[in-house]
Amino acid sequence: MDRPLRLVSRPESTFSSAVEPGRAASRPVFGDWTNTSMLLVAHEFLEMVVEREKTIDQKLRLLMEHFNIHPTDKRADRQLAIKLAELCVRGFQERIRPGAPKRWGLSQLSALKRSVDSIVAEGYSVRRACEKLFSEQGSDIDFPRCNSLGTMYRRYHQAKSAK
Repeated sequence: MDRPLRLVSRPESTFSSAVEPGRAASRPVFGDWTNTSMLLVAHEFLEMVVEREKTIDQKLRLLMEHFNIHPTDKRADRQLAIKLAELCVRGFQERIRPGAPKRWGLSQLSALKRSVDSIVAEGYSVRRACEKLFSEQGSDIDFPRCNSLGTMYRRYHQAKSAK
C-alpha cells in the first residue's frame, strides 16, 4: 500500500435519483472506487479483517474449551470473562489463606468424628484416638490436616456438639 486509505464522500453526481435535490449526499466510502488499485487494496483489507475474525473466533473457542465452557450456552461470554478476570484481576482472585481452614464444613467434621469413633470402638479413649489419628495423618483422610493434637481434639468435640 502506497498511501493509507482515506475516508471521503462520494460526489452527489454518483448517487441515484433517490437523493433529494439541493441536498449534498455524503455517503462515506474508502477512496475513489473507480480506481482499480484502490479496489484491490480494499479487497485485500477486507480479506485481512475476515481472516483476523476467523482467528479470533478459533482462539475464543479454544479458550472456552480450556475453561470447560460450552460455546452454545447463553452466558458463555460472561463465564469466560469471569474466568479470565479470576486469573488476571486482583479483585476477582480468591484469597487462600495459609494454614488450616478457620472453619470446617459438616462433612469434614463428621469425617473426623467417624474416624475417632472407629478408633474409640477398638478400646482407646477419645484423647488417645486423636493422638493415634494425629500421628497417622496422611493423604487418605477425609478431613483437613490438623496442625496440633489440641486442634484435632477440639474439632472432634465441635463435631459431637454439631449433631
